[in-house]
Amino acid sequence: MTAPAPRSFGPITRAQLRAFAEASGDRNPLHLDPAFAQAAGYKDVVAHGMLAMGALTRLVTDHAAASGLALKQISCRFAAPMPLGCTLMLKAEPAEDHLALTATTEAGSVVLRGRARLGAP
Repeated sequence: MTAPAPRSFGPITRAQLRAFAEASGDRNPLHLDPAFAQAAGYKDVVAHGMLAMGALTRLVTDHAAASGLALKQISCRFAAPMPLGCTLMLKAEPAEDHLALTATTEAGSVVLRGRARLGAP
């Protein structure tokens, strides 16, 4: 199984977080209100985990379409918070019968791990 070339996503902005909150309905103040996020122990707001999952899914579906395949299954586990302003490196690497997915910040923190299965449309 071939894999797509790694892709960067970001830097993540407040405007993206507001737009994602509106589109997804996830208006948790941890993602939108700096004072709330600071009271919870963060320096500033943190990005929605599903924003990273969406970026990884796009990496996989773009690759699948270019390869004449379809995304059959995807699953992810959120591993760490994504700070405002970070840029993610998205990777999908062949592993047995699936692609192993990771999203890593430029500081080296893995924020998401997952797997995707591709197959005939």
